[in-house]
Amino acid sequence: MVSHASLHAELIACLRQHCPVADERHLTLLGWMVAGMLLSQTVCFDHWKTRLLVVAIAVPAGSLQGYALSLAGFRRQVDLHWKRGMSFLRLGLAALQMPPPG
Repeated sequence: MVSHASLHAELIACLRQHCPVADERHLTLLGWMVAGMLLSQTVCFDHWKTRLLVVAIAVPAGSLQGYALSLAGFRRQVDLHWKRGMSFLRLGLAALQMPPPG
């Protein structure tokens, strides 16, 4: 069985190779969270595959929906407080929750 500290050190070394770190604390916290999740042995990664695929499709689709609404001039109908500057993703998700016109 691998210890938490050695797994954490390996994760940190791997993550440091692939992305620059602005704040060391975030990297350390991420390493501890991933190490704890892996060592808990309660996570089934096969179930994650389908969920990640759904998220990978839903996020760009929602963003494109919000962008299209904004370009078409319907932003104020979806976001009543339009000055707060909702992201395109939030606009797309809000549009999906609205009742159909008619």
